[in-house]
Amino acid sequence: METSGARDALAVAASRPMRGSGLHGSILFPDRGLPRKPFDGSRERQAMARLVKSLQIDGHRARALFDTGSWRSYISERLAAGLPRGRVPPFEVGLGGHTHRVDSACVVVATLEGLPFDFKAHPVSDLGTDERKEPIDVIVGATAMEEWGMVLNPKTGEIRLENLKSRSFTEYGAQEAQQTQRRLDLSGEVCPWPVIFTQREMKKMAAGETVEVLTDNLPSVSNIPEAVLKEGHEVLGTSEAGPGVYRILIRKK
Repeated sequence: METSGARDALAVAASRPMRGSGLHGSILFPDRGLPRKPFDGSRERQAMARLVKSLQIDGHRARALFDTGSWRSYISERLAAGLPRGRVPPFEVGLGGHTHRVDSACVVVATLEGLPFDFKAHPVSDLGTDERKEPIDVIVGATAMEEWGMVLNPKTGEIRLENLKSRSFTEYGAQEAQQTQRRLDLSGEVCPWPVIFTQREMKKMAAGETVEVLTDNLPSVSNIPEAVLKEGHEVLGTSEAGPGVYRILIRKK
């Protein structure tokens, strides 16, 4: 099973600490001998909670278990097929009634109630079933939920998404949209082209000019702002332009 040395190495690789999952029942074996780490400082998030929700991942509907008792996130090999992967120090974890050896991780871009978010997940062959005996496709662990500010409410069966909404989309109004000097429609383009075309457009612009970028490629909703911020430009806001289409407003510095 996972040693403290392996956990330390993985933490360095991931730039944040992670642990094995703690879900009980038909899906996972409980962690053995691992100290519990609070979700954060609040009493609400320290409580163990698990909810099953539907996600959209790469055009597919996925049954996702949001579990504060699992520090890591996991995804079925079926859904992970085709996603870029990176190697991680190997470790073992109990999932679906079996012990799995895990040695890779991938970035998953998903939507929850129309809101996009991304997280790192480890592909495994079988995540088991939930209380209804339906197969689980994804386990979203505490690290991903903490990163996006998601809070589970087991009493209502809902996930509070106020923080996800504010981080996913910083709305800008009609006045700002009217002041946009350029418009770049990248609908239909897939990674890495939306980022490349946006960077090319920025090079043509004068300092202070703004551009409205439209994309229907979910990874680009986070990749484009990240790329232009690294180049020193300003992201004025993002919003949903229509079903499956996202708008990013950028000012050149």
